[in-house]
Amino acid sequence: MKKVALAAVFAIALSASGCASGASGAREAVPATDALAAGSPGFDMEQEIAYAAMNRWLSNEGAHSVEGFVFPFNLITRVEGPARGTIVLYVDNALEDNLEGILDYVPEDDLHSIAAVMLSAIHADFPDIVTITASTEDRQHTATVFASRPGVIAS
Repeated sequence: MKKVALAAVFAIALSASGCASGASGAREAVPATDALAAGSPGFDMEQEIAYAAMNRWLSNEGAHSVEGFVFPFNLITRVEGPARGTIVLYVDNALEDNLEGILDYVPEDDLHSIAAVMLSAIHADFPDIVTITASTEDRQHTATVFASRPGVIAS
């Protein structure tokens, strides 16, 4: 149910902002706000914070969607705020396919980079976000980074 609502919010937010590209299958920026008002049943503050943090990261990079990022960052498919101070980034399972042909490839290395770069990019503006996990959609590979104190990131 939440995925359907999220897709509808994507479409509304993108058409209102003029960012809709019309390209089939394109992953666009996450919505800055949900269609539900704060305090209403179904409103999820942690999810809203996750959306805002993702949008800040995109904005800081001058991107309108993750397609504006380079590999492997452009494989991000969605963002979740499951708990206070935590963000989970989901990455397309294609990450597992070693698209760059690297010997001794470990998907967790790319997932760690994704989580660490996001935390570094948004931590000054979102100091309450202290944990970012990046995971493949099938959850076979994950990496988590933590902010041990403002400006310091630990794995």
